[in-house]
Amino acid sequence: MYRQLALMIVTALTLTLSSGAMGQDGPPDHAAGKGKERAEKARERAEEQREGAQERAEEKREQAQEQEEDAREDAEEKREEAQERAEEKRAQAKEREREARDRDDRQKEKKGKQSKRQGDDMPAGLAKKDGAPQAGKGSEKGQQKRQENSQGWWKFWD
Repeated sequence: MYRQLALMIVTALTLTLSSGAMGQDGPPDHAAGKGKERAEKARERAEEQREGAQERAEEKREQAQEQEEDAREDAEEKREEAQERAEEKRAQAKEREREARDRDDRQKEKKGKQSKRQGDDMPAGLAKKDGAPQAGKGSEKGQQKRQENSQGWWKFWD
């Protein structure tokens, strides 16, 4: 940008000086005065263009800074929204877990109440199903002996 500006200044100066040196505009003294005026005008235009270029560059810089700030704000908002969604999901998961525990506890209480009711009807020692799989008829050996002894009276022909 500055390079173009410098080239424009140099070109303007050479054109004004060369036209003045050739004597196209009258006597050499008058041509030199016009050349100086043209050179001064070229310098002024070049200075105006340089200032305009600086202003445009400053505007572009400010726009870039504003865009950067906007992008940062957008990113921050998205990050905060993501954190809020994650917190909500964690809270929902905790709530579901608590509800599941409560449901399991209620089911255990129901089973416990049912087994207590069934235990009241059964004789002592038989309330636990796992503890007495033969339902109070004794051990397997005892049942085998009982079978051996009981077969004789009704199968007397054997």
